[in-house]
Amino acid sequence: MGDRNMTHVTRAVVSTVPSNRLHFWLPAELAENYPFEFTFIHYSGAAAFTINVNGEEVLNAPTGMDNGQSQTIQFAAGVLKAGWNVIEPHYQTGGTGAWSQWSRYTLKMLGPDFGTILMVR
Repeated sequence: MGDRNMTHVTRAVVSTVPSNRLHFWLPAELAENYPFEFTFIHYSGAAAFTINVNGEEVLNAPTGMDNGQSQTIQFAAGVLKAGWNVIEPHYQTGGTGAWSQWSRYTLKMLGPDFGTILMVR
């Protein structure tokens, strides 16, 4: 997503820098016609967090989540927009020394199930 070399992606958010923004571009054909799923692995020091997509909150975890567990959010077709999109993990819990780390992000397009095509003459 966004920077292919991942040189501008921060893995952790802390009380002094509470957000990370993942920018990525989608063509209209994909954004309007296919659902997507965003999967991440999260670790935290008792951190509550939200995930926003294009400024809209899609996940609110006020007491955090299980550390090291894969979490998935699904987006219906049309939720992501044509052009630039932003997924923003945001750390909510204040205090000194608290943190939230994101060890993996994956955005996957969910295509149609074409099944088996059989042609009989």
